[in-house]
Amino acid sequence: MSKKDLRTRISGLRNTLSEKEITLFTEEILDKVVKSPEYINATEIFVYVNYKQEVPTLPLIRHALEKGKKVAVPRVEGERIDFYYIREVEDLEPGYMGIWEPVIANVAESANALMIMPALAFDHDFYRLGYGGGYYDRYINEHPESHFIKMGLAYNFQYMKHENIETEWYDRQVDIIVTPEKLYRR
Repeated sequence: MSKKDLRTRISGLRNTLSEKEITLFTEEILDKVVKSPEYINATEIFVYVNYKQEVPTLPLIRHALEKGKKVAVPRVEGERIDFYYIREVEDLEPGYMGIWEPVIANVAESANALMIMPALAFDHDFYRLGYGGGYYDRYINEHPESHFIKMGLAYNFQYMKHENIETEWYDRQVDIIVTPEKLYRR
């Protein structure tokens, strides 16, 4: 299946989720995240702020800040993203495409962090299908000295255990996929 067709299929499935389902699935996903050794041991977390029907991350951001972790959130700047530290959720405001972004410009430059990434889908080889902008892959490729543990959050149908996503040389795999059902490690 082409990336375009896969994006259409997964977006359609995601758009059928009710608020009640999103809330339930998010609780199950985030419970697995905060109990994972990768999260527990992380002193810094780079995390997306959800858009549309993505797995919500504001509860996770609040939890990380309460636990004293440094939290960095992306901001789109032209063809790229950069991550900026925030002190509280109130440091965010609507930005690119209405996605909440940091208003403060305290650039995150960690060499070791847990990076929680959005996606439309993940395959059994832990490749992710994004929205086509390449922001996260470009960021990771531009920071080869960094050792990110890359974690993807997904509803069960977004983890395609028996399918492959078309990949390019610049595509990067995640290390962990967290669904309501299970936490998978590469």
